[in-house]
Amino acid sequence: MSAAAATRAAEIAPRISQRTRLGLALGLGGLCVVLDTTIAVVAVPALMREFNAPLATMQWTTTAYLLALVTTLPLAARLSTRYGARRVYVSAILVFGLASALAGLASGPATLIAARVLQGLGGGLLNPVGMILVMRGVPAHERGRVTSLLGLPVLVGPLCGPILSGWLIDSWSWRAIFFITVPPALVAAALVRHWAPRDEPGDREPLDVVGLGLLLPGATVSVFGLGEASFSPVARIALMVLGVALLTAFVLRSRRVAAPLLRVRLLWRPSIAINVSVLVLFGAAYFGSMLLMPTYVQVIRGDSALMAGTMAIPAALATGVSLQICTRLVDRVAPWRVVTVGLSMALAGSIGTVLVLRADTSYAVLMALAALTGAGSGGVIMPGMTAAMRELNGPDLASGSSVMGLAQQLASAVGTAGITALLAAAIAWQVPGLDGGLEAVSRMAPGARAALAPDLVAGQRIAQLAAVVLIAVALVVATTLMRTSSDRKQGEQ
Repeated sequence: MSAAAATRAAEIAPRISQRTRLGLALGLGGLCVVLDTTIAVVAVPALMREFNAPLATMQWTTTAYLLALVTTLPLAARLSTRYGARRVYVSAILVFGLASALAGLASGPATLIAARVLQGLGGGLLNPVGMILVMRGVPAHERGRVTSLLGLPVLVGPLCGPILSGWLIDSWSWRAIFFITVPPALVAAALVRHWAPRDEPGDREPLDVVGLGLLLPGATVSVFGLGEASFSPVARIALMVLGVALLTAFVLRSRRVAAPLLRVRLLWRPSIAINVSVLVLFGAAYFGSMLLMPTYVQVIRGDSALMAGTMAIPAALATGVSLQICTRLVDRVAPWRVVTVGLSMALAGSIGTVLVLRADTSYAVLMALAALTGAGSGGVIMPGMTAAMRELNGPDLASGSSVMGLAQQLASAVGTAGITALLAAAIAWQVPGLDGGLEAVSRMAPGARAALAPDLVAGQRIAQLAAVVLIAVALVVATTLMRTSSDRKQGEQ
């Protein structure tokens, strides 16, 4: 090797090493958020006992977090442009770390839910802003390797989060599940500040504050009306109508203003609308039903949080494997075919769960069915988004990603609130004399709980059936409208 070549290699090596380190730092930040999302689900039954609160209240620890994500998704690109991606990322993860500490110190449901909102506001920015840092700081030929590091949390988090949550709750306290993410968040903030490329002068493009003022209250009021069981039916309907009206006003405004918060006009393209419909229906069912199994294990059967966390591992593994396979298949096979197979698998797993769920059903059987559903999800979410994104280019590409991400997060929040409310109503219907709902069941002696278990499981099956219906509708849309749209595009080529 010549002296000039050696000098050139020495110059390139540090840059490559630094880019890899940037990917690892961003991956660490992403891991904090994924862990936080997965560990909180397992903790809900423990939080019900700790605060003497019903499931309808404590599910807001998940729903409020998702609603906060809805707020940050459309802001990520705008904030990064105005203030600099590195500054926004570091600020966001510091907010997330502070909120995690506040969640661990919470004295009641209200303070915990408020801390979860703050976590969502900080954590929701990390993934989109992290991608901006990669796009700006890494050459195109190296982005695949660096972004693969950002994808590690998606695989590691769902595997480690539930079992880590169960172990911490059983061995220490529910507070530990929030404190555990504070140190890595601080480390990630320091590393990103040191390794990320410096921010360039920002663009002062105006922010649609009015649109944001319609989107956030509209989403919150809609979900609140759907999920708050303590309100009268009239009040809940009024809240949902108000929320839908605000969201409608947001859509109408976004179509008129020059610089909208989101380019919602993309949803008027039939192919985009069809793909988003499938993602929304499936997201509401899949993510909305995630609270059901931890509740069944810990409340109805009285087993440990560690057991509830362990049961999530096969589904996480199946999702990760399926995701890797299906994201490669969409380059060779029509996406609607991949999505249809994924929905069919998820539907089979969900129907199987409804059919076999009893007070003494083998955990091995339930884990196998959950793995089947998880494998199906890997064939729906990313392939569905890929199919929609193929229709976009230029400025619509980033906005389309935000629109689909927002729709999916909002669907997850609505699904969580709706299925949880249905579970509470089904339990009240099956056990009419039960005062305090599932929170009261969690405090019962084993004998008393066992006596009520058949009726409680019947209520759980009703809630699970809602997920089955939503997935079935998504499958119908995929096999008809999505297929027709795909065939039409192939005919035009």
